[in-house]
Amino acid sequence: MGRRCRTDLRETGVHLIRIQTGFHVGANTFEEQVAMYRCLAPRFPEFGRELDGLHILAVQGGALPGILTRTRLVTRLEDLKGLRIRAPTELLDVLDALGAAPVDMPMDEVYPALAKGVIDGVVAPPDTLKALRFASGVEFHSASAADQRRFDAIYDRSVSHSAHELERFGIDGASVYEDARSIAAGIEKTGGVHCDTSG
Repeated sequence: MGRRCRTDLRETGVHLIRIQTGFHVGANTFEEQVAMYRCLAPRFPEFGRELDGLHILAVQGGALPGILTRTRLVTRLEDLKGLRIRAPTELLDVLDALGAAPVDMPMDEVYPALAKGVIDGVVAPPDTLKALRFASGVEFHSASAADQRRFDAIYDRSVSHSAHELERFGIDGASVYEDARSIAAGIEKTGGVHCDTSG
């Protein structure tokens, strides 16, 4: 059977970096995502502390994920109810709120788990689905505007909660989250990333 487990953030030592991808809602391109990170990293020393001793080779953004299912066609959020879906850690609570049964497992176990029916689907970026040869014979459906708004609201609540939970590790995640949301609001207004959120 698939399993739902949580990685203990205390063991990873990268509490802020692990969840900060969720702060980038509103950044629509890789370039905007990286620019947002470059705005936030100098303001919040915890980014540097978590990377201390590492040589950074690249900072990159990520594609918005899709959901691939084995047998059930998913065209609405309601269609997710009861499905066992492998998802990244930051989406486990979101899928749970939508009635799915989220599963956390290494990506290299996903293909056999799908083939055997252990899981019903997987959340992954489109390039990952193609790389694992999941894409042949797949139909792509876009979410309705109403479903997208509902998903965004649930996702934002989950990210905000995770940000505030970082306080137990001595990290002001709430401030990082608020700055990120201000930068994202600026993207919507001006079409670009501006680090100064005071105006």
